[in-house]
Amino acid sequence: GSGGDEGCGVNTRRKEGGGAAGGGLGGASACAIVGGGGAGGPGRWVRYGGARRGDRLTVSRNGKPLASGGLEGVSKSGPLRLIPAGPVDFANLFVR
Repeated sequence: GSGGDEGCGVNTRRKEGGGAAGGGLGGASACAIVGGGGAGGPGRWVRYGGARRGDRLTVSRNGKPLASGGLEGVSKSGPLRLIPAGPVDFANLFVR
C-alpha cells in the first residue's frame, strides 16, 4: 500500500457449535489474530480489521480497537491465513 501501510478485513459469523475464527500474517504465529465469543453469539456477523504500519499491527473488531503490538522480525510478505475453529462463515475479505 501507499506509505508502507498494509491492511486487511474480513467478516466472520459463527455457526451453532462453532468456535473462534483466527488468522495470521506472514506465516508467523507470533502475529496470529484470534476472535471469538466476546463478539456475539452464533449467527451474528463480526467485522475484523488489521492494519500494519511499519512494524506495528493494530487489530479491530466492529471498528473498535482490539489489540496492538510490534511485528519486529515478521516478514512483510507471505500468506494471510484465515483459520476457523469449527463451523464459521467468512465474507467480504479485502487485502491492501
